[in-house]
Amino acid sequence: MKILGISGSPRPGGNTDTLLLEALRGASHQGADTTFVALRDLSISPCSGHPDCASRAACHHTDDFQALSYQFLSSDAVILATPVYYWNMSAQMKTFVDRNYFNYKHEGYMDARAAGIIIVAASEGFDETEQAMRNFLVSGGQFTGAPDALAVLRAQAGYRLEAKQQPALLKAAEDFGAGIALKVSQTR
Repeated sequence: MKILGISGSPRPGGNTDTLLLEALRGASHQGADTTFVALRDLSISPCSGHPDCASRAACHHTDDFQALSYQFLSSDAVILATPVYYWNMSAQMKTFVDRNYFNYKHEGYMDARAAGIIIVAASEGFDETEQAMRNFLVSGGQFTGAPDALAVLRAQAGYRLEAKQQPALLKAAEDFGAGIALKVSQTR
């Protein structure tokens, strides 16, 4: 089983990356082949909002999105992780979400049988970010799995490297990833 973890954090090694890596570690303990991708390391142009998107054979942007999109759509499970910036997902995650509009217009649905969302914030913005991420995955038609196969982990960690100092939070992230892997194995 292949599980893709996508970090929307602009900061390498920060709280979001730490928790996503713990989740992927938990998934690997359940036998998953995991891949970590940091959006900050990729060149992904913002969506141009072409009115004729649905009639195009391919998105006109030629960047790192195409390869990531293939992984995203073909993985058995996906875990998206983002810090909260101004009560919503980071700019890096929003760019990735917006570029998936091409997939939406071409009925490009995920093969994933389970999905996870990790939201990291100091104190506020959890509800708004979760709603936006759910809208992308479910309402946007990307994730077609069972409703109980979409899980959310809310992590309170505001200052740099705070997550690494919270053993209970690290364990929760590891268990979260293991739970995603178990959902996949139960739907085979």
